[in-house]
Amino acid sequence: APASSEVSIGVRGEGFPDPALEGGSCEFVLEGSGGAVRVSKSLVPVNSTYLLTASPGIGVIGTWLMSCKLNGITPEPALYGAPRFVEYDLALVHISSVEPVGAPERLATSITLYGENFADFGLVCRVAGVLVPARLLAATRVQCDLPALWDAQTVDIGVSLNGGAEGTFAADVVSFSFYSQPTLTSISPQMGEATGGTE
Repeated sequence: APASSEVSIGVRGEGFPDPALEGGSCEFVLEGSGGAVRVSKSLVPVNSTYLLTASPGIGVIGTWLMSCKLNGITPEPALYGAPRFVEYDLALVHISSVEPVGAPERLATSITLYGENFADFGLVCRVAGVLVPARLLAATRVQCDLPALWDAQTVDIGVSLNGGAEGTFAADVVSFSFYSQPTLTSISPQMGEATGGTE
């Protein structure tokens, strides 16, 4: 998630108390800090297999080791060691262009956004305020699948690396035009030299 934003984090497991215990929390320790940089966030149990908490969101970029304490004191065991959570600098995520730059209205279309520092933590594109699926092709390319929703108009397209949560969209947007589908009625002239050059 962006280091500057708090984002909801879902934690899956088994055997969480239901109803929940009071005072549960999740603690994040910045990897490589020797435990000196710690952030504690409240824990909201949803059911016996799912918990909600929030990312550190204190502006520190890096990888955080996470532990949850259902009773607020004792860390719960993790199957594969402490989960890692990455916080990045959203200001480094940029969109520079889109290809193609337009498509016929009411036609499903795949587009490619070009830029830098793309990653997939729940990657989505936002088209005129609507979230659409996206795929990471490279750190410089994202493919967005636009459904057949829009009439002829020009819209802004943005990208979120985190599922479209508030505060996770890159500052840059690109314009994309939906246009009325043209109809070819005739060509003139209808023949020309085999070597080309006919106008």
